[in-house]
Amino acid sequence: MTVPTLPGIEARIITTDRLTTRVLFAGDPGGTPVLFLHGNLSSATWWETTMQELPDRCNPWHG
Repeated sequence: MTVPTLPGIEARIITTDRLTTRVLFAGDPGGTPVLFLHGNLSSATWWETTMQELPDRCNPWHG
């Protein structure tokens, strides 16, 4: 299942030996990292609008 994202947000699937998860990325890959976390009863989608509003020098991601 593909979950749509807002403009400027990129979803990637990250796989490790322990788990596979969907992570959202936005902004300048070389920018200042900003990490967003959510609880068990919400999803990364909740942070997308906030990720869009950060300055271009930031590299927000949610995992």
